[in-house]
Amino acid sequence: RMNDPGMAPACRERVERQIAIKHSAFHLNLRLAKNCADDAQRLCPEVAATAALKDFSVKGDVIVCLAGKYDNISSADCAAQLKSKVAQRMKTPQLDPDFTSACQEDMARFCDHGQGGSAPAVCLGESFSRLTGECQAKLTVYLVLASKHLQMNPALSEACGASSSKLCTFVPNRGKIQCLFENMHSVDMGTECRQALVREQAKRTQGIKFNPDVGENCRKDLAALHAQSKCATTSGPAGLLCLEDHVDEVKSIESV
Repeated sequence: RMNDPGMAPACRERVERQIAIKHSAFHLNLRLAKNCADDAQRLCPEVAATAALKDFSVKGDVIVCLAGKYDNISSADCAAQLKSKVAQRMKTPQLDPDFTSACQEDMARFCDHGQGGSAPAVCLGESFSRLTGECQAKLTVYLVLASKHLQMNPALSEACGASSSKLCTFVPNRGKIQCLFENMHSVDMGTECRQALVREQAKRTQGIKFNPDVGENCRKDLAALHAQSKCATTSGPAGLLCLEDHVDEVKSIESV
């Protein structure tokens, strides 16, 4: 209920501090630690073992590791907890203990005019290919998940709640963002949602990894084009543009 206008500022500030503390160490997230213990040991054994010492040296690395391996999470309860954590970090990237040191320079360059509003990850995502390597590495896992799951994309979920209910009610969660794009010009599409989709598309032009459907269907084709020296690179905006330039040679053209 952090966005409840009735919440007292002093209360909101203390809740925000508590959330930040939970993001700083895996074991301070009691439900997350309980629900994700097995997956953490299986998928992230080294950082999980260090986190178990409760010395705070890994900061939020267990959460980052699990998020990066989200598709391999076996526990539904763990996946649900991670969705919440990723959404919080997408809205407030500073909750990741290493975000400020990794992206402070880029924040000043690309988000110093309030472009990102309450979600700095939005303006950074739009300029992803121009970010420093350190900031790219820090943001990639969150931006990729936010491209796949509406629940992990607060900028879209907050702007598109009503439109999603009208246009994509019976679409599985994994397909809701694509459904919104397909209905972008529908008379039932809200203005705020349409604007948010425009910004989401700006991020998607930054590389194939931010385009889940294209990535799943065209990655091999792009690699083949690269091997034939028809694409200089498989990453960044250039990779997507190369797919478009060679669309007649792409076998999975339905996703391009």
